[in-house]
Formats: sequence, structure tokens, C-alpha cells
Amino acid sequence: MERRERPERGDRRVRHRARLRETTLASRRTSSTRSAFDLAALRWLASLPALVACGLSCSPERPGPPPVVSLPHAGETVAVVSVGDILLADAARAKLKQHGYRWPLARVRTLLDGADLLIGNLEGPITSSTKKALPRKKWSYKMDRKAAVALAAAGFDALCLANNHILDYGPRGLADTITALEANGIRWFGGGRDETEARQGVVFDIGGLRVGLLGYYERFLGEAFQSRYASGNHAGAAMLTEDGLEEDIERMRRHADVVIVSFHWGANYKEVTRFQRDMGRRAIALGADVVNGHHPHIAQGVEVYRGKPIVYSVGNFTFGTPGRFKKGKQGYGLVVRYLFRNGGLRWLLATPIAVNNKLVHFQPHRVPAEEARGELEPRLKAFGTHARWVKDTAVLGFGPGAIAGELPPVP
Repeated sequence: MERRERPERGDRRVRHRARLRETTLASRRTSSTRSAFDLAALRWLASLPALVACGLSCSPERPGPPPVVSLPHAGETVAVVSVGDILLADAARAKLKQHGYRWPLARVRTLLDGADLLIGNLEGPITSSTKKALPRKKWSYKMDRKAAVALAAAGFDALCLANNHILDYGPRGLADTITALEANGIRWFGGGRDETEARQGVVFDIGGLRVGLLGYYERFLGEAFQSRYASGNHAGAAMLTEDGLEEDIERMRRHADVVIVSFHWGANYKEVTRFQRDMGRRAIALGADVVNGHHPHIAQGVEVYRGKPIVYSVGNFTFGTPGRFKKGKQGYGLVVRYLFRNGGLRWLLATPIAVNNKLVHFQPHRVPAEEARGELEPRLKAFGTHARWVKDTAVLGFGPGAIAGELPPVP
């Protein structure tokens, strides 16, 4: 794989982000529906009881073709790098004020270098709103616009909004998030100002390889949960339903060579649930090439099903809460690198990182090779998954000769 220095990638991305901002502004000028968004948000809150009573039965327009973003690329291998939950806020505020918003990523930057497409889960809105959607909710998060600037500087291309915190500050908070991301040249998926937008996804054309991204938040029962999902004209996260997933994957396959589906699912600080296993396999059966999970805040195992990877949870990345890890014990997330060659997945590289903020002080970092292997290898073996190790990184091969074939460069 051709390795590129970050400044070169940054220079190309500056031009790309400028073009993206111009496209976004043009799109806004042609849209009359967005100008009345605040009023729609108030109506949404007022109509919530009726929305729940009708079982979220409002019928949206079917999503059209996803937007296509072209990214610069050189070389025969395309690297898609995925990280977990991102929250530059909450208990990390003092560190952010002292060191700046780029500081939390400083010790994991080498794992992001060389990414042709960098994605993560944005676990909260970027907004100045002070009005919480659910005042009695135990944990409500929001970030300053400086977070978007820092994430763009780190090279993030797209962020998943399909999670349980993106609507913590209501439709306005979500709309502010989209505005902040667009202003910094970052795309989003898995959430939106209506259901159509939330389910539409996005395609990145990387040197001719079209990578499609879809994102969903697991469906939970109860009024407090229902208010978080996009439905009809109401803002929120894309709800994970089998019918919707099948329809969206089928549509995305018409526009993408590779389909990566991100799921916000499972239980916090717990192992893989039966629902995760069933739905992960179902997504592969429906045509997904990669299943990429988050939400449990810990790294979970990787299963290879029908020759395709299901990464059940990449855990936390730069997640600014104290966390609920066992006292004195390290917590781990994963940085996963999907390497595509000749139109198909060739390797998956999974590198554990330390993320317990009581120990890493809001600056996650790589861990010694023995510690990394001791954490991840049992989780792989639990699914019958065998990997070769290069220092602190597990390498899974796909395709002919995958077991004994060549090894890719490891960051």
C-alpha cells in the first residue's frame, strides 16, 4: 500500500472541502424546506405523543440516489479506517480548554495516517443550543463547533449520526451538527433532518472504487427511545429495521462497489448480544460487505461470516466521559483499517487502544503488543476468528491465499 504523508493528503483535502462547502451552500439556496426547520422542530415535539401512538407509521419519501463525493487517491490499495465513539466534551472540557481540541487525538494519529477514507461515530450534537430534548435524561451531550474543526484537521471524511445522543438537543441540535460538519467539509450518514435523509447514506468514489456508507441505531421500545429516531419529516437517527435495511442495501448496491453498514447496537460495557449476532449476519446476507459496530463503549470480537467481517464493536475512540470501566482496569477500543484491492476486501487490521479516561486522561493511545494481543485475541477466538499478529495489530486476510499470503504494511 502506498503510504502518503499527512500534509499532502491535507492539501488535497483542503481543495476537496472547499468544493464541498460550495456545493452545500448551493444546495441550501435551492431548498425551501430547511428555512422552516425550527418551526418544524417545535411541531415535532408537540406531536410526539401521537407519533408514538401511531407506531411511527408516517410514510416518508423513499430515499433517492446517495450523494457521491470524490476523494483523491493514488496506489492500488484503498484504506478505509474506522474508529469508535467520539465526544469532545463533557468531563474532557478542562483538558480541551487547556490543550485545545486536537490534543485528544495526538497519541493515535499514526493509526489514522494513510487513510483514504476516515470514518467514526459522532456521539452527540455540535450545537450551542441550551434546550435539552429530554430534560430528565441522565446523560445529554453536546460539543462546541471547535470539535468539527479538530475532526476535519484530523482527516475525518464522514461521521455516523445513528446513535442515542445525536438528538440530545432536539432537531435544532442535529441541524446545527450538520451545518458544522458541512462547514468543515465532513459528510454524515445514519441521521438526518428527516427519515429520507437519515437513510440515504453517502458514497465516496476513491480512485474509482465506490464505497457506500449506511448507518442505523438499534430499535428500542419506549417513548424516550422513539423520540430519537427519524420518522417521516421528523429528525433523528435512522432506525434499524430489517425491512428498511434490506431496502437501503439493495438501493446502495446500485451505486456502490462496496457497502459498509454501521450499527449502533448492543449493551453498554457488555459482550455481544444475540440481536447483534443475528442482525450482523442478516446484513451480510442482504449484501453488506462490512458490518462495523459501536455503542457498547468496549471492543468486542470480530466474526467472519460468508467471507465478510462483522466487527461487533470498535468501542470508544476519543469519548470524553469518565466511563464505567472496572476500577483500576484499562478499557479498550479498536482502530480498524479495511484494505481493499482489485475491488474487494483484502485485509482487516485491528489495533487495540487504551480508552479508560481515568487512566489515559482523555488522550487514548496504543498499548504494548503483549497487552493488545491479550485483550483482543480471546475475543477473536470466541467467534472462531484467527488472525496473524504484527506487533500490536491483528491482521485478518480475505480472498485466495489469505491465511498464508503477504502481510500489508502496519501503521
